[in-house]
Amino acid sequence: MNLLLKEGTLTAPVPTPTETKPGYLTTEFWITMFGNLGGLLNLVGAWNFVPNTWMVGALAVINGLYAVSRGQAKQGVPFTPTK
Repeated sequence: MNLLLKEGTLTAPVPTPTETKPGYLTTEFWITMFGNLGGLLNLVGAWNFVPNTWMVGALAVINGLYAVSRGQAKQGVPFTPTK
């Protein structure tokens, strides 16, 4: 980042907000996908890790946290439609 000298003071340019990257490029997305895959394997009986009632609750929490994290990532960023 270049620093600008203005009237004897050192100031840095103010960054402008940019559009957030697509969801499938984020770590949160892949953690959620692997969590859902493990949960589905548990629910169909291919992998009995925890009781199914607990797994349904865990999947709800995982997906809810993903939705919250994406909402926070996009908070305050103006929408720019793509063509």
